[in-house]
Amino acid sequence: MTTEPTIYIAPGIALPPIMIQRFRNVHGRSATDEWLGRLASTLPAWLATWEIELDQVEPPDTFNIVLFGHSAKAGEVVLKLSPPTFESRAELAAVKQTSGPGFVRLIDADPSISLMMLERIRPGTELGAAELSEEAATRICAAQLLKYWREPADVTDLIPLDRWAKELLTHDPAAHPHRRTCWRPARRSLTSCSRRRQANRSSTATCTTRTSSRVRKARTAPGLRSIPRA
Repeated sequence: MTTEPTIYIAPGIALPPIMIQRFRNVHGRSATDEWLGRLASTLPAWLATWEIELDQVEPPDTFNIVLFGHSAKAGEVVLKLSPPTFESRAELAAVKQTSGPGFVRLIDADPSISLMMLERIRPGTELGAAELSEEAATRICAAQLLKYWREPADVTDLIPLDRWAKELLTHDPAAHPHRRTCWRPARRSLTSCSRRRQANRSSTATCTTRTSSRVRKARTAPGLRSIPRA
C-alpha cells in the first residue's frame, strides 16, 4: 500500500490526510492537487507580504482550511482557504457586501486560490451563560439577525436560495461518483422540509429546524460580531 506524501501549504503547516481526501472526494483529485500546488507556491509570499506568523497547530478538521496567525500589519488574523468554486466566489462576494458593524472585517483576499484574510475575533459572553430564559435568548438572537439582514447591492456572484435548493433536489450521484454520499443528508433534510411545508401551506410556520439548531448553538451577546462558518 502506497503512503501519500505529507502536504505542506506553509512552513510547518501540514494538512491532515482526512482533509485532503475530503477535498478530493468533493472536487476531484486532479483539481484538488492542482489547487494545493498553487497554494503551496503562493501562500508563503502572501504571508511575507502581510508579515504573518502562523500558529503552529494542525488546521481544524473542517470543509475549508482555516489558519490562525498574527500579522505585523493587521493584527490577529484568520486565513480561510478552499478550492475555488462558485460557492467560494459567492462567499467572498457576500463577505465583501456585509462589511461593516456587526460583521467580521475582510482585510484582503485572493480569489485565484480562494483565500480570504479576516480579522480574528474572540467570542464574548454567550447568551446561554447570561441567565436568560429560552424565549428571551431566542428573541435577542432573532433581533440580531433582523438587524443584519439586508438586500444585496450586487447579486452577480451570490447564490439564490432557490438555486441552492434545486441543485440538492436534482443532484444525480451517478454523475459525480467522486462525491460519494456527502450530499445525501442535506438532500433528505431539504426533501423533508419541502414535504412539511406542502402539508402546512395554510400555516405561516416555516421549516427552520436546521437553522434554529445552528442559531441556538451560535448565540452570542448583543453587539458581538457574527463569525462566518468555517
